[in-house]
Amino acid sequence: MGRSIFTNRTTVLFLLVVLYADPLASVKVFLPVVSCNAAVLASPQQKKKEDLAKYYKNLGEQSMDKGDFVKAKGFFEQAANLGAKDSEVYIGLGRCSYNTFDKFGSGLDEAIRHFKKGLEVEPNAVRCYNHLSEIYCIQGRYEDALKAAKDGSRVAPSDVSSYVCQAVALSNLKRYDQAIEAGNTAVKLDSNSLVARETRASLLEERKRYLEAAADYKVLLQKSKKDSYLYRYAFCLDKGGKGKDSIAILSTWLKDFPQDEQARLQRARLYVRFGMLAQAEHDYSAAILDAPTAAYYKERAEIYKRQGRLDLYRKDLKAAENN
Repeated sequence: MGRSIFTNRTTVLFLLVVLYADPLASVKVFLPVVSCNAAVLASPQQKKKEDLAKYYKNLGEQSMDKGDFVKAKGFFEQAANLGAKDSEVYIGLGRCSYNTFDKFGSGLDEAIRHFKKGLEVEPNAVRCYNHLSEIYCIQGRYEDALKAAKDGSRVAPSDVSSYVCQAVALSNLKRYDQAIEAGNTAVKLDSNSLVARETRASLLEERKRYLEAAADYKVLLQKSKKDSYLYRYAFCLDKGGKGKDSIAILSTWLKDFPQDEQARLQRARLYVRFGMLAQAEHDYSAAILDAPTAAYYKERAEIYKRQGRLDLYRKDLKAAENN
């Protein structure tokens, strides 16, 4: 799917000053009146335009990779003005649109126009369909989002991102079983796709199919040591009735990442639930050393209360008032 529009919605009010002279000016030729000679001479000119369009497209992509969407938009516009027949030019313009408009909604509308232009020059450009689906979802146009995603899988049946987009749209339409089926298809097409598996895991979790979701989060965690995967994995294991397994995977993680405060707190709360108060106290004390917040003091105070250590209970409550 490449870069998703869900990950960067920065808006920038800009004034673009193009500092580049017309590169075609130096290659203008006088075409003879005879039409056959004109056709012969027009071909090199057209080739020059195509090469320049590619050049500007590459500059646009480089600028976009650096996060300079204003400059990137200028380069993509140069390519479009040269009559570029590459849908990636219009995808670039679309992505720049919602990253440079002072009003996000206006940027989305302009982006839609660019993605549709991309489909005019390349009717089978699946990435244009996928970007349209994402934008329609943001706008709440879920039926349109589903149609765009289905059009994407029609022109590219093996495209994983099209099925991910279908899953998201179907979920928003509350057609959950179909959404999960679309997620299944995406994972079958590419079992190594993190986006496909993460989408399916989220859908399964939303439907409270916790152990199935946990299985996906486990694979995700094996492929990418991303802390958010760990937290969801542990949560789903616990919700699926495997709280002690959840404690075990959190403990393994904390051996490698002892400063992970969220993992430690997640484990501490599980310890409390299972009556392992000494272990819970240890985790809360470590958390308080790093970040002495009122919430942590209150939670540790409850442990002291259950242990009958009322002096420490009152001390933590007082500390909570001062933090």
